[in-house]
Order: sequence, then structure tokens, then C-alpha cells
Amino acid sequence: MQRMPPADSTAGIVLLFALFWLSALLLAYPLSKRNPHLKITPLFIMYRRESAFDFLRSLQGKKWFGVVLTASIAVTLLSMFLFYYFIFTISIRSLAGEESAVGIIPIVPGVTVKGAAIIYIIASIGIAAAIHELSHAAALRHVGVPIRSTGVLLAVILPAAFVEPNEEEFARRSIKEKVKVYSAGPASNFVLALLFLALITGLSAMSVGVEILQVEPGSPAEEAGLKPGFVITEVNGKPVKTIEDLHEALLPYRDIEATIVIKGVFKDGRPATFTVHKTKETKLIGIVIRQAKAIGFLPDSIYYPLVAFVTYGYLINLSLALINAAPLFITDGGRMLHDVIVLKFGGVKGKVLNFFIQILTLLMVFSSIRFVPIT
Repeated sequence: MQRMPPADSTAGIVLLFALFWLSALLLAYPLSKRNPHLKITPLFIMYRRESAFDFLRSLQGKKWFGVVLTASIAVTLLSMFLFYYFIFTISIRSLAGEESAVGIIPIVPGVTVKGAAIIYIIASIGIAAAIHELSHAAALRHVGVPIRSTGVLLAVILPAAFVEPNEEEFARRSIKEKVKVYSAGPASNFVLALLFLALITGLSAMSVGVEILQVEPGSPAEEAGLKPGFVITEVNGKPVKTIEDLHEALLPYRDIEATIVIKGVFKDGRPATFTVHKTKETKLIGIVIRQAKAIGFLPDSIYYPLVAFVTYGYLINLSLALINAAPLFITDGGRMLHDVIVLKFGGVKGKVLNFFIQILTLLMVFSSIRFVPIT
């Protein structure tokens, strides 16, 4: 099952992005010779300049913003808990020999993401990164740490942003102030994910099922007689209103031989029932889908791009919140854990314990990576 229509072949997509990146490097290289703020490498294009974020100066010492930052610590700890819950669940299933469709899915154009989804994901990452770094900047301003520079970079197609504080000043801050700064980024992404989730909920309330756009030739769906235009409303007795409902209904049958009874209606209102037979080796039933909406709600040209944007906005921001809250070497959670443990247990002992926790977490992350299509 897929969410978007099939895109070009993986090789074609990889070639397209390679040509795009080569063109970007060729265009940016002469500019970097005239602009000292622009740096070009084979892997990324970076623009960095001095910035004090003067418009955030009014936040320094404000009590109400201190309360917000204290709350962000709780949100980041919640994100860390959710990360470990997710990772432990996947690790236990892997050790038990269970195949799981759920895991950490890297963004690899042409492999895990295809077609229009790439555009939505790039836009979502750009927004999430900007909000993340702006939150760090606001927290730094609140605790009185000067900001040396800020910048943006493009790594092939993935955008990112960063804020560089005065490290000497930051090192002199209390552990509570440091934790506030670390927590601001992941917490902002978590809150933004909740906002996108609220939008998804509102849009889903207007949905009436999941519409089939295409049926892949030779697939179990085609053999069962499913046709484009059919709106799925039930799978093996479970009601289906949204794409997520359909994913959850089909997930238990992904790795086993199964008979799946699908009910729904055609666009002319005719009800129908189809019985899909799939083998253990066939992971997907072979349909391309989209959210079916209530008649007269919004034009298709607005509704479907809006659904895609808020869905990917939710997924990207939640993923960044959980990953950044996790105690890994380059994340906010990793820096937070390091400072707290070293303060609690002392130099050498604290560093050894911190290293052990982060290595163990990293191994669990690697064991949870799945290269499966998400679009």
C-alpha cells in the first residue's frame, strides 16, 4: 500500500538529484568567492553570518518566558520517554524474531520517499529546523548568552539551520539554564507536532474513508477486483476513515499469509465487498491511495495538498522532537545527559557512564532502522 502515485525508478530519481546537486554546486561556487559568508563543500552549501538576534533581546530575564522554558524541560523529558518506549518496543520485537513494519525510516529519495512527498518533506524539515533553532536562540537570549552567528545549510536536498552561542559564556551558566537551552529545541518541535496533529484531526473529521487512485498490475488488490475510485470504509470489520486507520488495519497482515475483507462504496454510491488474498512474501496489497473527503468540503486542489502538508509536518516535527531528545552524541538530549551526569557523578565516572548510555542508545537506533517506503 502506498500513499502517493508511483514515481520514476529509483535510479532515475537518484540521477535527478545528483544533477540537481551538481548544478547547485556549480552555481554556488562562484558566489562563494565573492561572499565570505558562503561556504561550499561537496556535501553541503552553508551560509553563516554574525547575528545577535536583537529582536529576542526583550526575552532576557522575563519570568513568563522562564516558566515556558521550564515547561519545555518536561516536554523534552516526555519526548525522551516516548523515544525509548518506541525503541525498546522495536528492539524487543527484533530479538524475538518478529518482523516489524514500524521503525526508524531514513529519508532516502527514491527509496523510502518518492514523488510529491519529497517536496512536502523538504518543506517540513525546513520549517521544523527554523523553529527549532529559533527556540534555542530565544532560550540563549533569556539566560543572557550572546549569540555569535547563525546560518542555514543545504545538504544535497535537505535543509537545516543552526545557532552558534558564545561557548565561553554558555559554559559559565548554571546546569538549570543549560538544560533550558537544550530543551527549547525539541520541545518546540513537539508542540508544533501537536498543532499539526490538531489540524489533521480537524481535516479527518471531514473524511469519509480512503480512496483508491491506482491498483498495481498483478497485485493481490487487482486479483481481488479492486478498482480506482473505490472508497474503503472497512477492513476485516474495522472501520476506516483515514489513511492511518487503513495502515493500522492492514499492519497485522503485512508479514503473514492472510485473507482480507475490504468493504466500501464506489463514487456513485454503490456498496461493494472485496476479498483480498495475500501471501507471506507479498508485503503490500498493491494500491495507491489518498484521503477521501466529504463532498463539497474543499476543492481537491486545496484539500489534498493541505492534508499532505499537515501530515508530513506532524511526522517530521514529532520525529525531530523524539530524536533530538534522545541521548545521542550530537543531539540536544545527548548534551543535556552529558552535563547532568558529569555534574552528578563527577568527571571520569560521569563521562564513562554517559558514553555507555549513548553508545547503547545508538546501537538500539541502528537496530531499529528500516528501509521501507513511507510514501
